[in-house]
Amino acid sequence: MKKLSFMFFLFTSTSLLASDITFRVDDKKYELKARGASGQGLFKDGKFIKFFPVNSRQNLESMLEDLDELGIPKEHKATLSKNFNDSLKPASDEELIATSIALSKVASEALSEPEVECNEENGQITNIIRKPKNEETIYCECEMPEGVSASIGPQKVPSFEGEYWDDYSLLGEIKSSSLTINTTNDNHLHGVYGALGGGGDGNDRGRTFGLNIDYKLVGDEGEFRTSFESVIFTELNEAEENLYYINKEGAFLQNLLERNRLDVSLRKRYDADKYYIAGIELEQITDNGNISGPIQQAWHKLSVTRNIQYDNQDFRDNEVNLTLYGGLGREWVSDLGNWKCTSRLEGTLGHNILDTSDAYAKVRGEVELNSNELFGGTKENPFVLVSLWASGSLETKSAPEKQAGIKMSFPVEVGKWEVKPHVGFSIKDEKEDRYFTQKQSTKLEPESHIGITFSRKF
Repeated sequence: MKKLSFMFFLFTSTSLLASDITFRVDDKKYELKARGASGQGLFKDGKFIKFFPVNSRQNLESMLEDLDELGIPKEHKATLSKNFNDSLKPASDEELIATSIALSKVASEALSEPEVECNEENGQITNIIRKPKNEETIYCECEMPEGVSASIGPQKVPSFEGEYWDDYSLLGEIKSSSLTINTTNDNHLHGVYGALGGGGDGNDRGRTFGLNIDYKLVGDEGEFRTSFESVIFTELNEAEENLYYINKEGAFLQNLLERNRLDVSLRKRYDADKYYIAGIELEQITDNGNISGPIQQAWHKLSVTRNIQYDNQDFRDNEVNLTLYGGLGREWVSDLGNWKCTSRLEGTLGHNILDTSDAYAKVRGEVELNSNELFGGTKENPFVLVSLWASGSLETKSAPEKQAGIKMSFPVEVGKWEVKPHVGFSIKDEKEDRYFTQKQSTKLEPESHIGITFSRKF
């Protein structure tokens, strides 16, 4: 009888591959996100595509083979292997002793000489018929992390519900959301340009100051937009040429027209590059100065000695309009050398349901140039975006309206977020620009834009 004894070490994993890993392949962003102790979720450009259960070396090797096909860098493979080894927990002394004794017994039986009966007279050797006996089954058991199944066969993939959302019925798979805050002023860069010695600044007459807040939710099948605009148009009360009325405090009497608009719209694709447009716009025209008017007043009061002060007058009734509109749009994407060019053209028809005589037909075009890899950028995160746009409309209650502008944005990635400060200029000719005589202002006066956009890509 031969006996064999040896030590067998057990290990269990408590927090396998706990750290997240990010890498890029062909401009696609891949992320491995730990799902507790059960394994790793693989995401491409923020979208969940596969779950890897990792509770053994076999699971680890299978995951690394799949990641090899994607082109994961070698250093990340080494990190995954190291994290797995670092997460191993040695078995207790009692478990080691019990396992050693059990395996020693199994080894002794396996290596013992077979029992035979030998007949020396005729040289025949006959195996002894063994009597049935109760056999013991020895197995090693270790505690698995909570939520991980050790059974053979299909395993239920852990749910990511509530942690990652990427689908809306109207918009399809969500690609990004963004919030933009933008201000406009006839004093370029809000007076900073003039303070630095620049010429051609505005005079606070006509189109003066504006605030814009825009939100976008973009999917692969559509786009939802909410926009708010507040802009003021002004004219001083003139006694005679170049002489104006003031109050007792020395503030100039001013007629102020404030236009506030809330616009909600949906763009739904019906082809790869074509989409429907539907929206509703609520507009208020007032002389009270509810939003941008008070902002202008507060800005001027920051320096009473240097800035002109205004006393806004009550000179007209308020007006409210509610317009429904719809139309079609198309988008083109092309390469212009090192630049990526995205062009859009939209046509819409609108009707004011509170004034049946008020309607319009509008066309808007935009060209956006993406600097791609120039200046150290990428297609997804370029150094600069240059946008040129123009629009025109035929109105039933006023002369045709025209607008045009240019904007430069400088995107900066901050984790999953993108921050885009921007500057720009525009020239607009709308019915509100023509409300006053315009003899105190330039008919087509350029205005400066300063703003910032916060975007989240999914």
